[in-house]
Amino acid sequence: MHVIASKVLTTLAFLTALSTSQTEYGKVELPLTLADAGSKVLGVLNKNPTTDVAFGYCEGPTTDSTGSLYFAQFDPSNDLKSTIWKVPTTGPATVFYSSSEGSNGMEFDPQGRLVVCQNQAVRRINSNGTTVTLAANGNGIDLHRVNDLSIGSTGAMYFTNHATGNEVFFMDATGKIKTFNGVAKNFVTPNGVEWIEEKKLLYVTLDGPAEVYRYDVNDDGTLKNERVFASVKEPDGLTVDERGNVYIASYNDGAVLVFDSTGNKLGTITIKSANPSLQGPSGNASNCTIGGPDKKTLYITGNGGTYKVQLRVGGRKRPEGVVSIFHRDAHLAPSRHLDLTALKGASVCDAAGRDLSRDKLLPMGFYKKEVKTR
Repeated sequence: MHVIASKVLTTLAFLTALSTSQTEYGKVELPLTLADAGSKVLGVLNKNPTTDVAFGYCEGPTTDSTGSLYFAQFDPSNDLKSTIWKVPTTGPATVFYSSSEGSNGMEFDPQGRLVVCQNQAVRRINSNGTTVTLAANGNGIDLHRVNDLSIGSTGAMYFTNHATGNEVFFMDATGKIKTFNGVAKNFVTPNGVEWIEEKKLLYVTLDGPAEVYRYDVNDDGTLKNERVFASVKEPDGLTVDERGNVYIASYNDGAVLVFDSTGNKLGTITIKSANPSLQGPSGNASNCTIGGPDKKTLYITGNGGTYKVQLRVGGRKRPEGVVSIFHRDAHLAPSRHLDLTALKGASVCDAAGRDLSRDKLLPMGFYKKEVKTR
């Protein structure tokens, strides 16, 4: 009984420390239109709750529909070993998934499944812990260090290769992949990517020239009108808010730089690592996303774990997708989290009725149900 009570008290103490800690890890310099005066950089999860060991380098923050935060923690002795942590809005943090293939940028697809960039592949992690490889090195696709991704309303996505090849890829909802190795100039170590589907825009951060590029996106996913959006020292991951402002993590500066939609700089959030042995500034900011229970929390990863800043503006609302499920079973029940791979003989269409399945021939007499995603 005393042991159980001790464990309960320890858990409560940890949760209290997690939720009430006011240790500041940086400085917020944003206009009042974006954050309140006196806003702070606070820690979210900066050490293993079981072992009390401080985190090293972390990456890939994203949130699910409930506001829970997910991010990847790298093993300091082997960066191909990684742990994806889940930090719910209430309750303790838990290990969601561990991998020896490395985990980096990640995002939830329209059906609510986590899609992760790994060493030589893009994989989906199902709720039961199994994985599905969506894209892999080989067959003319040069994937050696998949770094970041951005998913649209149909499940189509862009992702970057941060090593040999240095390409940006577009994979449509059928799984077909297009490769872009530069539009006006060659990509040099492409890093972060953010697809603003509703505005037909794509942002790509490039380590080499220390620049962030913006492209117009054609209906088939091809890119045009390359132009420099902003100059940032070693730009990494990025995100966009509901007003079109762009938040870019600078690995070199250990900060998140904020720009309006025209490229004018609005402010800076400087990060100080929670890990005393990793003070940077290089590496203190690797990526960022907006989410949380109020959809107005900016989460930042880097050296020493994850950090947060309360904003006055919400994250960008991603467009809903409408897919049509064709199946012989007239009793098929649509679900917001429907796993399409489990439907034998199913085909997927977009809202306009265009077939997005691998098999372009739809058998006659299939039953049709529309399912809204996101």
